[in-house]
Amino acid sequence: MLDLATGDVRPKAWRDIWGSGQGIGAVKKVMTTAAYVDRLDREYHAAKDALCP
Repeated sequence: MLDLATGDVRPKAWRDIWGSGQGIGAVKKVMTTAAYVDRLDREYHAAKDALCP
C-alpha cells in the first residue's frame, strides 16, 4: 500500500498502488460464468467460420 506519511516520493511498483472502480463503467451486463463461456464459444466459432469457411 502507498504510504504518504513516510515522505518517500520515489515511484513505486504498480503492485503498491491500489485503485478502485476505474473499469466499472465498462460493465454493461452481469451474467453467469456459464452464460459468458457460451457467448465466448459462439463468438469464437462465428469468427472462425468467417475466416475459414
